[in-house]
Amino acid sequence: MTENKVLERVRRLLDKAAHPNTPPAEAELAQQRAIEIAERHGIDTALLEDGHVTGSDVETREIAIEPSYAQEKSMLLHVIAQTSNCRMVAYPRDWRYGKGRNRDGSRRTVFHYGKGVDAKVYGFPSDLERVELLFTLLMMQATKDMMRSMPKPGEDPGAHRRSFLFGFCDSVGARMQEMRQRAEREANAESDGRSTALVLRDRQALVEEFFQSKNPNAQARTASTSSRAGYQAGYAAGEQADLGQTAVSA
Repeated sequence: MTENKVLERVRRLLDKAAHPNTPPAEAELAQQRAIEIAERHGIDTALLEDGHVTGSDVETREIAIEPSYAQEKSMLLHVIAQTSNCRMVAYPRDWRYGKGRNRDGSRRTVFHYGKGVDAKVYGFPSDLERVELLFTLLMMQATKDMMRSMPKPGEDPGAHRRSFLFGFCDSVGARMQEMRQRAEREANAESDGRSTALVLRDRQALVEEFFQSKNPNAQARTASTSSRAGYQAGYAAGEQADLGQTAVSA
């Protein structure tokens, strides 16, 4: 199956999962199948390209993340990129210098996400196509489920929705990692060449080297949730998100 056909199949499955008329159980199966297909396709492509790609083949894809909840949305992009042999850096559009300095003597920067985020994803072209497609369609599903999730009486709606998205990200990330590991085992069993783990490690090393050359001062950022109920609702929605484990027509 060609690259375009695989991505089109993934798109149809995720569109089905996000459609408001799709029953929850069927939406879950569609999302499961979509991610399973995407993960296996990514590994198959890596094996085919092994020995034929270099660091000069790594590219950058710019993705604009609009408000509201841009920080939380950027976390979803991060977990998808992380399980797809890519690296990501995000630049909030609104920032200013704060009090004090960092350990390296540079001025401390305070980021604000109310005006959105500009993200850059680094990876090989086939991986970038998969990341952008999964992010666009899973974000649609996350937004739909978030708006359906009702905060408890007296709970701040904004805090509930932010926590919902964090829960969704954690759940989808865990499931994608599980599916990736399963796809690696299946590919190893079918391959008579280098191990899948070595191929992916070398591929990731090329991406990492390119990423570090462009972002030598990049730092990991953490985020916290303030609504336990929102996080739990988001995690549950992520568990039901269609990642592609069960056969579904598309």
